[in-house]
Amino acid sequence: MEPLIKNRSHAQDIAKCLLIVAVVAFHALMIVYSREEVAGQFNPLLVMFPFLLGVFFFYSGYNYNPGKRTFGENLKRRTLQLLVPMVVCTIVDGVLVGLFVRFGTGESWNDISDSFLNAIMGDATAIMTGFAKTHNIIDLVELIGLTWFIYVLYFASIPFYLLVDYTNKKLSRLISVVTGVLLVGYLIGQFVPFGTYLPYGLNSLPVALALMLTAAYLKQTNFLDRPHNDKKSNVLGIINILAAWGIIIGTGLICYYAYNTTLVGSLMGGSFNAKLKGLDCFLAFLFGILGTYIMHQIGRAMDLLPGVRVALTYVGERSALLYLTHPIFLAFFDAIVFHRNLLIGPFQPYLYTIGTVLMFVIYRILWEMLLNRIKMRASKEKAQKAQTKEIEDNGK
Repeated sequence: MEPLIKNRSHAQDIAKCLLIVAVVAFHALMIVYSREEVAGQFNPLLVMFPFLLGVFFFYSGYNYNPGKRTFGENLKRRTLQLLVPMVVCTIVDGVLVGLFVRFGTGESWNDISDSFLNAIMGDATAIMTGFAKTHNIIDLVELIGLTWFIYVLYFASIPFYLLVDYTNKKLSRLISVVTGVLLVGYLIGQFVPFGTYLPYGLNSLPVALALMLTAAYLKQTNFLDRPHNDKKSNVLGIINILAAWGIIIGTGLICYYAYNTTLVGSLMGGSFNAKLKGLDCFLAFLFGILGTYIMHQIGRAMDLLPGVRVALTYVGERSALLYLTHPIFLAFFDAIVFHRNLLIGPFQPYLYTIGTVLMFVIYRILWEMLLNRIKMRASKEKAQKAQTKEIEDNGK
């Protein structure tokens, strides 16, 4: 199966599949862990995968092709890729969840519309500081808020396209610009009160931009796809993966037990920790690079398994769509499973995750089959019209 996007390795899409499933699992765990009976329990994903969304930022920069498009063309393409689908999904999520809240809990239409307004104005979670503040219905606000990453990626793309050709030319330029960007992230951590967010999760923008610029530069060195031609290079590759993951997990455990915090920070959408202040943005940047290397090498290994490759690349190529639609699937499973007491226990979030991914795959397969049928019918009708016209012209 060829990639939907040409000149992109299967390894990248396999890595994206694994990561987006982990993101869904993380959000499912958030739903379960927010309840009183498990609140405050240790969440292993926070320590093992603090780089989840950082890898997507890195890949975004890594896929940049210098000189292919102008700044305006790149921005237009980004708008169509990210902002338009985000707006559509926000409206759909808002309508569906709003109706559920209205008829399920009896909330007034005014409260629902206020919550929806807050969500689209940047108040994407219960503690995120948006541009509008009235009454919030947490279910509605947080479901829309789970897709904060799309806003951050879009807004980070604007300075990225302005700076990337400059930083790609010299390593010294890259180092100076990335250092300055991360210092901005550090300053945000100094002044933004602990436990709050910037609108649309924009506290994550400096890390996102730094990862994107670094990735675009490292692509020139073939950072992710250097060949492993012999046994020695394969062994070194495995050692590198274990060492990188060891650094990440070790740092995460130290912070968890020493500082009573997890390093989700500016990379996973969490707030800056009061004790670390803005230092977590530097750690998030490091984890984003190490995490990308880890997941890409795992993707390269799994690319050697044809059956696995087909299934994983299918989801990985559509990871952005899964990210945008997974909140509504999670809400569906939570409404059916938890509120009806069908399955309560440690396996609940994993049931949510499996169900969400399966529902997404079924929906995409059916939708793509429908689109292909419509295209085939339109193509057939066009060919018939052309044939009829040719016959009429010959008759004249």
